[in-house]
Amino acid sequence: MFVVYTMREDKVRVISAREAEDDEKRIYQRGWNEGIMKKIKNWNEIPEFETENEEREFWETHSISPDLADDFDRPAQGPMARKMREARAMVPNLDEDTFRRLIELSVVESVDPRDLITRFIADGLREEEKRAGLTNHR
Repeated sequence: MFVVYTMREDKVRVISAREAEDDEKRIYQRGWNEGIMKKIKNWNEIPEFETENEEREFWETHSISPDLADDFDRPAQGPMARKMREARAMVPNLDEDTFRRLIELSVVESVDPRDLITRFIADGLREEEKRAGLTNHR
């Protein structure tokens, strides 16, 4: 899946989320191979953007290096990093793959990951109460 998003203060805005087309994959790979896409190797190489158009234009010629992409699961600072640390603290025994899926869903739905955890626990509890015959609960 190909997801493009931007962060503004404490909000994540999904710009696009879809499966990349084969021709897009080939163009992207060619850009890497021919050096057309500038590889971002450090977070400090990404400027602050004044407008979304400026940001779009930047990302048309730049891409995150594979090593830096590995760092996406470990945001170091900012509002989203704090939310992810707090979400992780809420579910410390959750395996990494499930936690990653939770974060991806929170980005796609533009929902705080902590709210998703709370919602999933409440929904799961209601289902288990139904199975146990505890109908006096909501």
